[in-house]
Amino acid sequence: MPIDSNDAETGAGGSVWTGYTVVQAKYKERLVGGAEDRDWLLGEIQKEVNKWTRKERPRRPKPDNFLVISNVRLSAVQDAGGIDVVSAKMEEHAATMRLAGWAVWHSAHISRLLDAHPGVRQTYLGLVVTGDILTTLLGNLVQFQPDAAEALTGFVAKELRACSSVRLTQAGTGPDKEWLSDIGIDLPALDRLNPTDARGAAVHHFIARDVILYGDRPRDSRGGDFTTVLIGGPGQGKSTIGQLICQAYRVAILEGRASELTIEHQQILVATRSHLAEIGIPLPRMHRWPIYVRLNEYSERILGGEDYSLRRFIAEEINKRGAPYSLTQSNVFGWLRVWPWFLVLDGLDEVPDAYTRSALLEKISEFAADAAQQKADISILATTRRQGYEDDLRTLQPREYELVELSNEQALAYGRQLVDSRHRADPAFAEDVYQRLVAASEERMTAKLLGSPLQVSIMASLLEESVRPPRTRHALFSAFYETVFKREAGKVGWVGRNVLEHKADIDALHDAAGMLLHIEAEKAGQADVHLARADLQAIATEYLISQTYTAEEAASAAENLIGLARDRIILLVESSVDKWGFEVRSFQEFMASRYLTQGPEEEILARLRLLAKSSHWRNVWLFAAAEVYGSRRHLRERILSIVMETDVQTMAEHLAKPGAVLAADMLMDYFAADTPGLQSQY
Repeated sequence: MPIDSNDAETGAGGSVWTGYTVVQAKYKERLVGGAEDRDWLLGEIQKEVNKWTRKERPRRPKPDNFLVISNVRLSAVQDAGGIDVVSAKMEEHAATMRLAGWAVWHSAHISRLLDAHPGVRQTYLGLVVTGDILTTLLGNLVQFQPDAAEALTGFVAKELRACSSVRLTQAGTGPDKEWLSDIGIDLPALDRLNPTDARGAAVHHFIARDVILYGDRPRDSRGGDFTTVLIGGPGQGKSTIGQLICQAYRVAILEGRASELTIEHQQILVATRSHLAEIGIPLPRMHRWPIYVRLNEYSERILGGEDYSLRRFIAEEINKRGAPYSLTQSNVFGWLRVWPWFLVLDGLDEVPDAYTRSALLEKISEFAADAAQQKADISILATTRRQGYEDDLRTLQPREYELVELSNEQALAYGRQLVDSRHRADPAFAEDVYQRLVAASEERMTAKLLGSPLQVSIMASLLEESVRPPRTRHALFSAFYETVFKREAGKVGWVGRNVLEHKADIDALHDAAGMLLHIEAEKAGQADVHLARADLQAIATEYLISQTYTAEEAASAAENLIGLARDRIILLVESSVDKWGFEVRSFQEFMASRYLTQGPEEEILARLRLLAKSSHWRNVWLFAAAEVYGSRRHLRERILSIVMETDVQTMAEHLAKPGAVLAADMLMDYFAADTPGLQSQY
């Protein structure tokens, strides 16, 4: 084999080696420089030599040639420097092992090799370049502007802070955010193509770890092995896991330039790195540039028929963070060529309209073509719910993983993180709430309500107020909503009185808003759905007039209702200027289900019959059916009849068995558990 030993400061045996050759990499994670790093490398080499030269069970075969590659920097000071000291020791090892050739490639020599072989350097750029070297390197790259490089790398630091928290279920006086560095967890999933091992046992993969390790190797966008699709149900944590992986990439990139960051950014970086280590998620070795795209927001931009590329959307999202240089599509195009990417496409299921979805998929395909043209190294993670996903990204030949329910152990570990984070100032109370979670996990019925991160979060919130948890998913959401009201209504003074007096009015506002939002989400041209404040004003005013208010009184009282919803209940929020909605989609579906179950019973049943086959309305339907099932016991057989009817109306439905799927979903919701006779019919 050709070898560069003649050009290296340490080596012997000529430029071409023959025979059995061993190549070993010795990577020191924390470099301090000088004799300490040199002695560490000598010790590592000695360990390997000892394995070949020991008397008992020596390693076989012995090599003819031995190449050591290390990130340790060796100095060139004559006799006393690292190069001469290591060379002298390697000469001794060569004599002992009778080596024909040997070489040590240290940090400086590897850098010269990369300079001499640009193709290798470009392929593995994300592995060999970190910190402040990044901007300098990119500033010197042909056809790439230094200002654009600075904007792109600066964006990573801004995103580290902006995406350090998520909003789960807190409301009222509780914190409205949870810190990812406190509560982030890896999630178990099955490979849809190979879900079991040779013995038929399920093989669980942990998504964050798997996706990071998958991205630690170059991913050629001209091939078909660079995309992962993550499929999961409501509240299972699809969006949050995408953010957690992005945070891991941001930490990996910024570690080397931490001294350039603000104190706040440094604290977030340290906390995130520590938490990732605690939950077993490795920092990426390939320092991919992370970008998180919410597909419902992007789809809004392409609705008007304008040629609005994904490259343009990414450039504008970066510019929103106040970059010192205004990026263009061409900058993003060039960035694809020079640096490895990690791209999250979150929420394919949140674009339900067929026309918009088709246009969106076309834009994703165009972006993939751009990446291939640039010979880009890119790893893509796309997330979607099960309902409505029909192998939409098949042109990318993705791996497909489906999230599974948390085990009892995983749910309790997540619950521990939550309660400790929420009650840092009162560890005794945190322990009390955690023990209630443990008790809930040991009961057969409530254990089923701890299968997703959202369910664990809601359960933990409820158990702050009550010792006994709810027994169905519908009851879980209902109890949480009621708990928020009780918390606010129990306050001394004007706030408590106002919430208590207007409970029915606040209910009506949330229910109607949930219903309207879900209807709009199904319509053509409405992907990232929201309501304007004027819409909320109209909903509240119309309801209050129906309750005998005069128009003038209703207009004034409507303002009060919207204020209570915004400031006290905090489920219906203004996400951006005059864009109102539910941040947690499951709450939108729950509120829509409450609206569906109002009115005469025959009308309620007719609505359920109409929506039973719709994937878009599936979770709303399940919530509504559970409400009817629990509060109108005499209608239970009618619910069962609706499910059975969905399989027999047309030949296509007979073959597809939508009723069987619906029945399975009902069993998963567990709302027939207290009636075994009816449960067996499902």
